[in-house]
Amino acid sequence: MNESPGMAVRNAGRTATWLTYLLIPLVLGCSFFWMYQNLATSALEIRNFHADNRFFESDTIGFSMTLTLARAPAYSAHRHPFLSLMLKPLGQFAFTHFKNAYPGRQPVHIRRAALQAATLLSTTFLSFSVIVFFFICLLLCQDILIAVLSACFLGFSNVGLFLSYIPESFCYSLFFFGLSYLLFFFCLKHNRLALVGWITLSIISFGMTIPNIAQPGLCFLILLYKHYGRDLRGMMRVATIYAVVVAGVSGAFIYWQSSSMDLGAPAVDRTVKDLDNYGAWGVLDNPSYFISTMLRQFVIAPFLSPVPEHRMLMDSRRYFFTYSIWEFTPAGTLAVAGLVSLLAHRLICVCRKGRKFALRFASWGMLGCLLFNFILHSYYGWGKLPIERNRIDVFLYSAAWLFPMYYFLLPSPEELARKFHRTVFLSLLALTTLFTLINNFNAVQHIFSTTKALG
Repeated sequence: MNESPGMAVRNAGRTATWLTYLLIPLVLGCSFFWMYQNLATSALEIRNFHADNRFFESDTIGFSMTLTLARAPAYSAHRHPFLSLMLKPLGQFAFTHFKNAYPGRQPVHIRRAALQAATLLSTTFLSFSVIVFFFICLLLCQDILIAVLSACFLGFSNVGLFLSYIPESFCYSLFFFGLSYLLFFFCLKHNRLALVGWITLSIISFGMTIPNIAQPGLCFLILLYKHYGRDLRGMMRVATIYAVVVAGVSGAFIYWQSSSMDLGAPAVDRTVKDLDNYGAWGVLDNPSYFISTMLRQFVIAPFLSPVPEHRMLMDSRRYFFTYSIWEFTPAGTLAVAGLVSLLAHRLICVCRKGRKFALRFASWGMLGCLLFNFILHSYYGWGKLPIERNRIDVFLYSAAWLFPMYYFLLPSPEELARKFHRTVFLSLLALTTLFTLINNFNAVQHIFSTTKALG
């Protein structure tokens, strides 16, 4: 039976729409991968592989060794405790490619090959994060132009740019955060629980940082409450299935790999011992300073980079950059004003008309994630060395705050239905993205030039 002309036009329109939804994120991902890879290559060219050089006190050497080698060699300073076990085979595969470029097997060659492999994986997963954020924003606001601008804004953010040349666990954390939020919002919109999806996501992200376990777990609990309400037996039954399967599969995977891979237990032991040193400089030490610093560094710093400050630790071969001086470039100041304007616009829209009931659960989830981060970093993340006291390690923990903060700037489809509000939001977002790009690239250039001068 031949289809009518009207049916053919509708089918062609649906096909074109789906192709657009697939082509745009593909172009976004490839473009950001090219940009991130160029930044990472520039960072590798100026890095001193004989020294323990660090950006923002990140443990790039330890993480790269843990990711790429079956067993960390004797000359590796230490192992890294946070690593998704599913990424280990990918790291080893990439390492075998890069190590063949060096005829010798000197420690400096091993370090360089490990960093190259880890950097390639980190830039790849960061590009995937941009794609995931595009689909999250498209799911929430149902506006493809806003989704594209939002993905660019998050990709050009402080977290996105700096993670591109710092191969650390936080690169993968950002990707797994994105997958968790995408699954959470999808389940809310379509009134599903997706137990298999949550189990799979928990297994592949097993071994990452504490927020990668707690924040998806919180979102899953909110979904359980939405589905089962006061049915505690039903909630406990599903939660038990989830916990048993995740623990069983993850434990079996650890046992399978334990005979051939060093999983970094010594580093975990050391991290646990260091917790006593962190808590002394948290919220109880100086509440007013802590709250003001937390708000500035985790509300603004995930998006915008202040002018980085170079600091020296121990000797001239170990240094890092931090944000203890809160100075912005002119573009950064305008970007901060843009963020404030976006928040003001969001508040005006909320006051005029509340969100749908389903989106209230989404707001509870994002608020819960922010509250968990706030409590966690009340006691962990403050510098333990004398030079670091009373200063949050702002960069390394910003990935956990990035999208929950942006969620409260993003308008709902009902709010975007009003042409005036959509035009205002698009204009503010476009200008904020432009100023963010200029400011953050200036900060990256400052870091690279300082690092090159230090040698």
